[in-house]
Amino acid sequence: MKTQTNKPTSSDTEKSAGTNQASTGTILQAYKNTSMNQPVAQLESYSETFTLKEDIVAGDVYDWGIMRRKLGVAQGSKANSAGANATASLNALGIKGSDYAITAHMIPRRAGGMGNDDNARPWAYGFENGTWKSNIDGVFDGEFVGKKKDETVTYAVETTDMDDAAYDALKAKSTADDDVKDDDDHKTNIQKIPTAVSASVGSKSLAKTAGPITNLIK
Repeated sequence: MKTQTNKPTSSDTEKSAGTNQASTGTILQAYKNTSMNQPVAQLESYSETFTLKEDIVAGDVYDWGIMRRKLGVAQGSKANSAGANATASLNALGIKGSDYAITAHMIPRRAGGMGNDDNARPWAYGFENGTWKSNIDGVFDGEFVGKKKDETVTYAVETTDMDDAAYDALKAKSTADDDVKDDDDHKTNIQKIPTAVSASVGSKSLAKTAGPITNLIK
């Protein structure tokens, strides 16, 4: 079962920590086995209940092709350069902190996510290999091992995206020339970094955290 909501409008925003943040709707969606084999629209929240097509045993988790077949999902597109672009823009504005952004797989590759705009975002390397791996991606396989055909496991991600007010506050820190600060490419690249994320896979969960952007900005 997938759930999604429409992109919020300006009238849907709410005050949060002194900044207008868009109310949470939807962020991500994986490639599915549609007749056109096309990704659905990018979302701000993602929830998928996988009904297993076959039993899953421990050895299956080492072969993502087998995992995708048993979960009934198609392989997503290859990874994009969102992380490198975000880091380059932070550098150009002179506000890069002690970490750097990578292309984060919001939906695990073995669940159909590879890294395109429908299932990935740039966020901090330290967060990806620490909190996210320990709480979500690293436990993904364990929630499926031992499950039988027709059993279900739910995977969900919810993000808070960076609005214009939050970006303007970051840009104000920039020491770059005005023409660099006003380059819309930098705005596009940096606004793809979520300011917060929460997630769950089966019985495991990650409470809402600002980890994705922590240490990316000085």
